[in-house]
Amino acid sequence: MNDLQMFRKLFWMSFCRPNFKTERFIDIWDLDGLSDALSGPLYNIQTEGNCNYMYTDEEGRFPGVDSPEKFLQWCLDIVDKCRDFLMKHQPENFNEEADFETIIRQIDGMEVLSHLAYRIQSEP
Repeated sequence: MNDLQMFRKLFWMSFCRPNFKTERFIDIWDLDGLSDALSGPLYNIQTEGNCNYMYTDEEGRFPGVDSPEKFLQWCLDIVDKCRDFLMKHQPENFNEEADFETIIRQIDGMEVLSHLAYRIQSEP
């Protein structure tokens, strides 16, 4: 399986809304909008095989992202912010613990996707 095939397999597991057990974590799931910022370029890789539009962004949505290396750092910065945001919402019961773990797995998937995206973007 090549990087793009692996990426496409993992993408939906990291960005589809799971079935949560608690209302609290349904509200937390969007991670303060951070996952949406990341999902755009990664979705473009999912559908088009690249996110080259980021390197020539005329709207200023991706400042400083002009290479695969800077793209990876941009992605990993968002992943870190997602984790930090989630850690501020510690679970208070068994069902919340399950929801918390679900989101952690999704964030871990976002990190893996970021590295795969970098490799895909770095290929000639």
